[in-house]
Amino acid sequence: MKTKRKFGWCIPLLICALLIGFAACDEQNSNDGGGDDDGDSSELPSSSGTNEFLGKTLYLESETKVVFAASGTTFTGYDLEHEFVNASPIEVWEKNSEGSYSYNSDNKTISIVVDSMFINGTKYNKSQYADAIMAEIDASIADIRAHFDAYLREMPLNYFLDEYTDEELTEIVNAYEDIYGNDFDEDIWYEFLLSWIEENCATEFAAYKIKNGITDADSYLLAILQASGANFNSINEYKAAMRDQLLEAFNTRTYDYQLTADNQILVQEKLLSNKGTDELKGKTFIFDDDYTITFAADGAFNMSYNSIVFLTGKYAYDSTAKKVWLQPTTRDGKTMNEYYTGSYGSTQSEKAGNTNYEFKVEVYSYKLNPNTINYSYF
Repeated sequence: MKTKRKFGWCIPLLICALLIGFAACDEQNSNDGGGDDDGDSSELPSSSGTNEFLGKTLYLESETKVVFAASGTTFTGYDLEHEFVNASPIEVWEKNSEGSYSYNSDNKTISIVVDSMFINGTKYNKSQYADAIMAEIDASIADIRAHFDAYLREMPLNYFLDEYTDEELTEIVNAYEDIYGNDFDEDIWYEFLLSWIEENCATEFAAYKIKNGITDADSYLLAILQASGANFNSINEYKAAMRDQLLEAFNTRTYDYQLTADNQILVQEKLLSNKGTDELKGKTFIFDDDYTITFAADGAFNMSYNSIVFLTGKYAYDSTAKKVWLQPTTRDGKTMNEYYTGSYGSTQSEKAGNTNYEFKVEVYSYKLNPNTINYSYF
């Protein structure tokens, strides 16, 4: 088999795969809108008015929920896990956090603070949780360092079939069948592809590393992080930022809330104060090639796809960190409550989860000249 393949196409795929792996380590992304001036507190404001959360369940998305105790002001968070028992698929709600909250029914706000996180059923406090996740990250980095060349070759397999032409795939499948016949085995196929890449693409990978200044695993990891907009000078600097983000999961967060006509809870995190200078107002930024985000002078934004506006809302910024937080007001021309009413979903809880997910505050990193925006992972 003589087919050779240039690996310029691998670069964005490698970036995506690595970021997904790192982002998955963070159980609760930080959306400290507008900066960190309110971000180091774990104290709750005093409650006021009527507690409208007693015994209710808040669905943050279809597979994440917060169950409020029938008395007091405590809660338990859960993630929906998909498991197999006796070869039959089942769904199990697994505990991910415990904490407490306060409320203000006049202002329709709820403040939440996480006291404990759970990993595989084990309960951790703030520092224990950060230590446990950082240990997993350290182990992953050590493994990449120890097996870097094999790791680099293996990454494209996640996207292999999407990137090859029908003619190339036919040639590879024929080579597989020449050895293993027509009986397809996923594990054998995977190992075959990996061997094929190692046999045929050593020259391309060597050229790729030289072209991108990659001398070892650390230089590669830093290049991937920098491509995401996170400009770290060392792996230790990245790890320190990651630990800070994990600890921020235990900070107090305040949400506006509303109850639907059928008593479901809709929430949206508040934007905090701006930091620095508004470098966004009056400008349009490109996001993910086909999307544009336009910022107005009054703190409003709109997001368009192929020139059609589908999202409007408010924003907060931190010009030093080059970050912006987007808080949706309407999606597809509908307010949050209107969106819930017409939302897809077979149950009220699914509709509430979909709505809360679609209206959550998102944090982005931005660059000027040219004006571009990407999701921020830090």
